Amino acid sequence: MSLEFWRESRIRYIKLSFLVKNLDEKFSLLMLFTFFNNVYSICCLLYRALKWRDLTTIHTIYNCAAFILVTVRLYGICLAAGRIHDLSKDILPVLFSVPSQSYNVEVHRLFLQIWQDPVSLTGSRFFSITRGLVLKITGTIFTYEIVLAQFNQISTENENTTRQSACISSSVAHRET
Repeated sequence: MSLEFWRESRIRYIKLSFLVKNLDEKFSLLMLFTFFNNVYSICCLLYRALKWRDLTTIHTIYNCAAFILVTVRLYGICLAAGRIHDLSKDILPVLFSVPSQSYNVEVHRLFLQIWQDPVSLTGSRFFSITRGLVLKITGTIFTYEIVLAQFNQISTENENTTRQSACISSSVAHRET
């Protein structure tokens, strides 16, 4: 492949990278609030499910449906936006397989640009939206759920201990009279 082909490829990559960065600049705050809102909603729904055991059937159905909807929405956004990052790295295997006699300065420049300048949407540059973010969010939600379950177990044990203490105190007081 000629020097001109790689130059044009690099220029196309630069234009697409610039487009993604402009898009990120305009929507990064929205992405941050969207992710925050979705994770917060999932945590609230989990809290409600663990805390309120006496839910009616309609409330249980609502909580399950809302949980599924918010979870699908969060992971759908994350996977769709993460695809941008994945696609930007798809050309690297092609660049690694360029024969020595075809390797030129434009191939090297394109390689360096792809390798050093990540192309992805962000949440106000606090985090990059990649497929790995799905695992991080899932880990955070599971950690929150485990902590909630432990606190729920502790509070249930405390309520039972308080009730038993109250029963013992009232029976002792009843025996004394």
